[in-house]
Amino acid sequence: MARVTKEKARYRIKWCDGDKRHRRIRVSGLSKRQAESIAWRVQSLAGAKISSKALDIAAAAWVAELGDDLHGKLAEAGLVETRKRTPRK
Repeated sequence: MARVTKEKARYRIKWCDGDKRHRRIRVSGLSKRQAESIAWRVQSLAGAKISSKALDIAAAAWVAELGDDLHGKLAEAGLVETRKRTPRK
């Protein structure tokens, strides 16, 4: 279960991965409700990774719409693949 904790002016989302290791990301500039919404999605991503199942359509769409900052944090935590950047012409 992913959970949200407050750390000064930002929130931290914590969860346990398939290896029973505790993971966390920090999100700032968000309300508690927004942080809880992200935590719910993180739990969905972690569950899919642990069970080796594909993401549902809603979760995949959410990941596709993420900004680079949050997507990078999730990729660093091993929940999503890193984005491949195409060179600009």
